[in-house]
Amino acid sequence: MKQLCASRKLVLGLQYFIPIMEWAPRYNFAFFRADLVAGITIASLVVPQGISYAQLALLPPIIGLYKLPASYHLKN
Repeated sequence: MKQLCASRKLVLGLQYFIPIMEWAPRYNFAFFRADLVAGITIASLVVPQGISYAQLALLPPIIGLYKLPASYHLKN
């Protein structure tokens, strides 16, 4: 096995614990545009769903909006 220099080991270790450091240099505007469209699409579906679930639970609709970020992270 090849010996890696200390700086290369540091970079590999950082990329392991902070994955954005690996793919960020290759990220371009086309990826950003696609990610933006995907985010808007998901938001247009999830916001009305959150409001509806709050109303079904007889809660104010705004509660459904407050719940959205938590529910997304719990599913993933």
